Amino acid sequence: MSATKEIVLITGANKGIGLETARQLGKKGYKVLLGARDAALGAKAAESLQAAGLDVQTITIDVVSVSSIAAAAAQVERDCVRLDVLINNAGIFTYQGSLPLDWRECSC
Repeated sequence: MSATKEIVLITGANKGIGLETARQLGKKGYKVLLGARDAALGAKAAESLQAAGLDVQTITIDVVSVSSIAAAAAQVERDCVRLDVLINNAGIFTYQGSLPLDWRECSC
C-alpha cells in the first residue's frame, strides 16, 4: 500500500449509494475499504470495483454490533495502520407503527 494514498472506509458499501461512492472515490485514487454486513456480498461488490482497476478491500462490519465494529477497527489497524476518512453510509430503520421508539433505537 502506498503511504501517500488516502484510505476511506465506507459502511454499507456493497450496493446503492455506498457502492457508487466507493467507485467514485476509487477513481479519484483513494484506497477504499468497502464495508458490508455480509462478507460474500461485500466480496462480490469489491471484485466488481477491482476488475475496474480500483484499490478496494472488503471489510465486514455491522454498524449495530459493537463486536463487529471492534473487529473492523482491528482489521483496519492491522492491514492499513490508519484511516483517513470514514463515511457511515450504513443505516438501519424498522417501522412497526411506533416511529419515535424506532428512531431512538436507531440513533447513536
